[in-house]
Amino acid sequence: ILESWQYECLSSAKPNQWLGFISDDDLCQWQGLIAKQIHPQGKSETLDILGKRVSKTPEEMRALLDSERRMHDNLWQYIPKTLLADVEQGMYDHARMQM
Repeated sequence: ILESWQYECLSSAKPNQWLGFISDDDLCQWQGLIAKQIHPQGKSETLDILGKRVSKTPEEMRALLDSERRMHDNLWQYIPKTLLADVEQGMYDHARMQM
C-alpha cells in the first residue's frame, strides 16, 4: 500500500532531461499513467495494459495469474529456476551498487 506522499511526489515531479533514452514529454505521459493508478482513489490498469499485449482481457489475465497450474504450464516450466535465481540476485546486486 502506498502512502499519499508517494502519489504527491510523483504527480508533481517536473522532468528536465532526466533520461537520455526518453523525452520529457514521453516521461510526463508515463508519469500521468502511473500517477492516476497510484492515486489514493486510483485503479490499477496493469492487467488491462498487459492483456492488450497478449490478446487477453483483464479477466483472462487475472484468471491466469490466479492459477498456479496455468502459470506453470504456460510460463514457469520454460524458465530454469537457476536462471530466475541468477536474475534475482543480479537485481539485488545492482540495487545495492546504486546506493
